[in-house]
Amino acid sequence: MTRMMQTIVEFQCDELWLVPPLLIRLLNDPSAQGYDLSFVKQFNTGAAPLAEQVIVQLEKRFPKVSIRQAWGMTETTSCLTVTPSDVATWSNATKVGKLVPGTEIRVVDPETERDVPRGQIGEVRGHAVAPAELEDLLHGHPKVRDVAIIGIPDDYSGEIPRAFIVLRPGMDKDSEIERELQDFVTSRKAKHKRLAGGVEFVSEIPKSASGKILRRMLKNYWKQHQTVQDGRHAKL
Repeated sequence: MTRMMQTIVEFQCDELWLVPPLLIRLLNDPSAQGYDLSFVKQFNTGAAPLAEQVIVQLEKRFPKVSIRQAWGMTETTSCLTVTPSDVATWSNATKVGKLVPGTEIRVVDPETERDVPRGQIGEVRGHAVAPAELEDLLHGHPKVRDVAIIGIPDDYSGEIPRAFIVLRPGMDKDSEIERELQDFVTSRKAKHKRLAGGVEFVSEIPKSASGKILRRMLKNYWKQHQTVQDGRHAKL
């Protein structure tokens, strides 16, 4: 980070292309502080979601700098949309802009296979992780009695999987078994399906009368206990 900051200042780079994790480090990394960046005119970002709270902090720190978002996919080799320079304001920082010249996009509802109506709010995302897929896998581990998977916020990926696990009687809730469960998933699933959000041991999984996992309750619990370290004992 220090070398990057020194290079930016040395060459007076007034337009920076930084993915969200680097923008976050620009705000919070001690090695990125103390540099005069008054010459910077524009940030360009993409490749991952940029959280609204990060946008607020960036605007407060760099109020005179404009910001452009871009969106694309590996399969397209480059961006498909980008924010036009004339509207690259902080108020538009959550938007991915307009189609680049020569590009056409069709957005289809996967359930109906029909075009999504103009103005309908939705999501276009990369890798999807089905909680049930990871739950089925972990249910096959001999030390797991019950499990629930939720997605928790991540600055780079948007969301990452976190496991709430009820161990079988006699199992110690410690870091060793946490690593064992992490490795169990890692060795069997693709990288984006690994338990990057951690493992938390609980006494029970909240469920409805019909046995359906109450994921919203788990998400609310996680939000209220973000300071709880991964793998630490907890009770729901």
